[in-house]
Amino acid sequence: MTQRAARRWVALLRGINVGGHRVKNDVLAACFVSLGHTDVRPFLASGNVAFSSSEADPGRLTKGIEQGLSSQLDFEVPTVLRTVTELAVAADFEAAAGGMVVESHYVILLDGAAERFAEGLALLESDFDRFVLNGNDVHWLLAGKMSESPLFRRGIDHVFQNGRHTTRNVNTLRRLVARESG
Repeated sequence: MTQRAARRWVALLRGINVGGHRVKNDVLAACFVSLGHTDVRPFLASGNVAFSSSEADPGRLTKGIEQGLSSQLDFEVPTVLRTVTELAVAADFEAAAGGMVVESHYVILLDGAAERFAEGLALLESDFDRFVLNGNDVHWLLAGKMSESPLFRRGIDHVFQNGRHTTRNVNTLRRLVARESG
């Protein structure tokens, strides 16, 4: 039996170090190692974990991570996976803002095609908030800080109720990709 070559992945975990779910990076890294992953490198304290795995199926890998983290941390941890290459595409995407001056840029990373959420996102657009769909990602462009958005208190999670998702600042993704590519 031949062993598959390890592939580099990034797990983007939802709900880590927010809402009372505090998990230190060394604990998070130990969880990933216990699941059989190698070269585990958490990034920042916000649920970004780069690792290597011989598992090539993202669905099986996601399920294993979610089950393992739930068991070890005693709470559900929705996970979105990307290869470093896929994450680089998301981080480098130049989203057209339609004349809006963009002050903040976030990427909502999804477990499937963003197109299925187009209608719900279109209803949330305003002069302050724009959404640009690109593959499995939604680029959220804001004319100011996220805390100034009319959607900040109201939230947009209801749009994604039928899909796993997590949000990151595009600059965080760029720094993570630079670290993993360098």
